[in-house]
Amino acid sequence: MPPTKPIIDVLRQLVPPLSHEFHKGQAGRVGVVGGSEDYTGAPFFSGISAMRLGADLCHIFCEPDAATVIKVSLFCPIGTSLTAEILYHQSYSPDLIVHPYLRKTKYAVSYALLLPTTTVFIVFSHPYPKSCSKGKTPDLTVDEIISSVESLFPRLHVLIVGPGLSRDSHMLECAKGVINKAREQGMPIVLDAHSMSAHRNDYLCFPQDALFLVQNHPEVIQNYHRAVLTPNINEFKKLCERMLIAPMQSISFESNHKDDMALRLSQALGGVTIVQKGNQDLISNGDQIFVCDIEGGLKRMGGQGDILSGLIATFLAWGKAYEENVWKHAANIKSTDIPVLAGYAGCHLVREVARSAYAKHGRAVLTSDMVGEIGGAFSRMFGESE
Repeated sequence: MPPTKPIIDVLRQLVPPLSHEFHKGQAGRVGVVGGSEDYTGAPFFSGISAMRLGADLCHIFCEPDAATVIKVSLFCPIGTSLTAEILYHQSYSPDLIVHPYLRKTKYAVSYALLLPTTTVFIVFSHPYPKSCSKGKTPDLTVDEIISSVESLFPRLHVLIVGPGLSRDSHMLECAKGVINKAREQGMPIVLDAHSMSAHRNDYLCFPQDALFLVQNHPEVIQNYHRAVLTPNINEFKKLCERMLIAPMQSISFESNHKDDMALRLSQALGGVTIVQKGNQDLISNGDQIFVCDIEGGLKRMGGQGDILSGLIATFLAWGKAYEENVWKHAANIKSTDIPVLAGYAGCHLVREVARSAYAKHGRAVLTSDMVGEIGGAFSRMFGESE
């Protein structure tokens, strides 16, 4: 593993300069495939983190039940009571472009009651009141959904698949088809997940997401050098077992054998970049391996992996712009090295961000607190003025 500073110096070459000559979108266009009724925060964190790092545009492809939630967030102003049934609402992020293309197996049903001419949203608990508008959107076929997402590929540099995808089989089939189409067009892909607690034979019983999809159908990304996988420890073990590297119970992370396992998993998948998250993050493309062990935050709240996927995706998007010579630069970086460099950059940055947020908030820190620290962490990492 090369020292950290030389890696940073190489990564700096992937960062597009700030220039009046650029037009909208040239500094990164990211797509996120994920977001369902029960999981709306994951795609938001992926998308907004990509933009906070410097991507120009982010498109989120989600289920209709998730679209409005991603666009509109409920919050209680500081100093007011959360017990009130009427809460002010604000935009979750108008910067995110949300496409409600994905569908569950059954009809998608949405409920809302927004009082006209006001900024007040009435919050109801289940069951929903009859006064709420209630509409059904017929199921779309998998092919129709895939075509809808694919039609926007010309607007994207990179695709994140998995955040908030849910356990629905129809959503999973859509994700599989979208990945295949992205591969055909040579688009970089980050495959992420919010959990993966299932064995490969438990298809209908546990959460199904992008990494679960790979576990069951490794051919989806096998031999695709532009793919980056971000498994946590348990997901990593399951993938190793699936690829016949070693049984789950025999995989230990108490020694340097850990490094070899990440390398071997990448090789078994044909050079796919593996970002193995843990106390030390290990990033390997089957040829080289980087270790990211800088200090991070001390709290392990959910959503940090989604931020990581957004950061990696932005560096992949910048790598695509680098390949296309959007700005003048020396051709010092090989295209085959960009995914593993992007993986390291994401790991380094998310640790900087987590440490900064934890220093300010301590035990009370939330993943949402991390988003505002991305710009400062980038500046410290690359020496760019804020």
